[in-house]
Amino acid sequence: MPNENRDKHSPAPALAFDFNRAAEDARRDYPEETKNITFIDISEEGASEKLARWIASTSPAYLEQLAKGLGVPVADAAEGILFNALLGGGISMKDCVSGKSCLLMSNESGKSLADIMFSLPVEKTNAFAFYHELGHLITPRGMTEKELEFVKDGDDPGIDATTLTLCEISADCFGALKGLRDGFLDADDLKKLIADRRAGDAVHATADALQDILDEYDAHDIASLSPAQLKKAAAARAEKFAPEI
Repeated sequence: MPNENRDKHSPAPALAFDFNRAAEDARRDYPEETKNITFIDISEEGASEKLARWIASTSPAYLEQLAKGLGVPVADAAEGILFNALLGGGISMKDCVSGKSCLLMSNESGKSLADIMFSLPVEKTNAFAFYHELGHLITPRGMTEKELEFVKDGDDPGIDATTLTLCEISADCFGALKGLRDGFLDADDLKKLIADRRAGDAVHATADALQDILDEYDAHDIASLSPAQLKKAAAARAEKFAPEI
């Protein structure tokens, strides 16, 4: 929920990140978009079994693509996913055939690559990472159409870095706007995110879009954004700053 009582000039507090509370928040704000999302905290006991059940519920075409992308046999897909989710700070997956999605990350702090990549406090990094991954699943440009076509048709879509960057812009902008609206990020945090992205990899070249948010930053206006408007604002910046494909 928006934190409208916090002074816009005071730093956003680094509140303890709670995966389950964030998942509940997502389901409340986006009931339709999240009805087919399985949220998995990989630091909880039983996470492997929960992921295995989700994988078993996906389409054969998606499972084949998943195993191919991980470079492992189908039987080892769950182990590969858990490793990548822990390493990268989070993973979002979507099977457009069955309509089922999954968001995984660890509720434990300081154990992922994301904690090294970002100069934010770990708790803020975890919150941003969660909503970044959610942005991939619920914003209009969060997943590349070529990737979705691959699942349906089984053909190699030739996804390149510029195509993926479009999705990363949408996800990053959603995570940043959500953080600014709800008060777990502030303008100084956004400046750090921008610097981190400028120093990062080519696929996550989202700094210009985040800078656009900062340039237009108004705490009152962002606090008044509805969940639907947050999605729309993220998608609009993905379109505005989309690399030429």
